[in-house]
Formats: sequence, C-alpha cells, structure tokens
Amino acid sequence: MLNDWTSDNSGHSIQLEARVHRMEAMMQALLIRLGIDPAEVTPPEPQENRAIREALLSGNKIQAIKLYRELYGVGLKDAKDAIDAMATAVRKKN
Repeated sequence: MLNDWTSDNSGHSIQLEARVHRMEAMMQALLIRLGIDPAEVTPPEPQENRAIREALLSGNKIQAIKLYRELYGVGLKDAKDAIDAMATAVRKKN
C-alpha cells in the first residue's frame, strides 16, 4: 500500500512540477510583455537551496542529500528522491 502511494505521489509530483514550470513561463512572458525585466522581480534563491545546488553542481550528491535532510527534516528516501529531481532540473538548465 505504501508503494502504491509513493508511486502515485511521484506521478502527482511530476504533474505539479510541470504545472509550476508552465506558470513560471507564463509569468515571465507576461512580465516581458509589460516591459518589466523578470530579473528585477525574481526573489533571490534562499541560501539553504543554494548550498544544496552547489553541492549537486560539484558532484557531491551525498552532501546535497544530507543538507536536504537537515533543512526539511525528511527521511533518506524522500531526500534522495528530491535530490534526484533537483539534479535532473539542474542538468536541464545547464
């Protein structure tokens, strides 16, 4: 039963991620159309997230998982899944 929830949750998470990405793209297009530089209104990345991203970019996935667990108080599996998703997103951006 837990595995069913996990797989369903993963699919739901992917759907939410896709929706957020579309909304961000729409917001950026709207800002540009209004003549507003999106960089001027984008909040800076939180320091904690920056440390996780930097650990990923330097190839230190274990450190990124540790930081994620400390920051969000989740278990190893949840942290690993989140870091895997972040790593995929980072690779797509670069």
